[in-house]
Amino acid sequence: MIHECELIGETPPPIALLPHVPSRQQIESLAAAIARCPKREFPVRHIFLDDNTVYGREITIPDDSVLVGKVHRYKHFNILVKGEITVWTERGMKRLRAPFAFVSYPGTMRAGWTHADTIWTTFHLNPTHCTDPAKLEELLVEPPSDELIKLVKEQPSCLLQS
Repeated sequence: MIHECELIGETPPPIALLPHVPSRQQIESLAAAIARCPKREFPVRHIFLDDNTVYGREITIPDDSVLVGKVHRYKHFNILVKGEITVWTERGMKRLRAPFAFVSYPGTMRAGWTHADTIWTTFHLNPTHCTDPAKLEELLVEPPSDELIKLVKEQPSCLLQS
């Protein structure tokens, strides 16, 4: 599940003020702050190739949402189908506009801020032919790091609220 926190009270700092290449710890700190905010579910659609060898996961993210993705174990395709999002990754910050496609590598953790309603789809190899999204998440996604779990427990409230 991805958590979202609506910005309350004030506008966040301009993206240009954020570090160009954040550390994994900085992204996990943002994830911890978001995890303490009121939860909001984003619609997810699960897509399977006819023989279930490829799994697609499509998420719809409303405009002006802040979110942090999960860490994937394997290389996979990403397609920004609709919208615009600034993505803050361990390799730098990019403002993406649909249509846009790229490859993610194992261990990458991303944070994003949408500038328009956005649809983001990932495609993963599915050698087990599994069609259970919960089991696929266990297979494809790393569990949260000990540091992230500690940050979530220590964080007193949503940092993005005034």
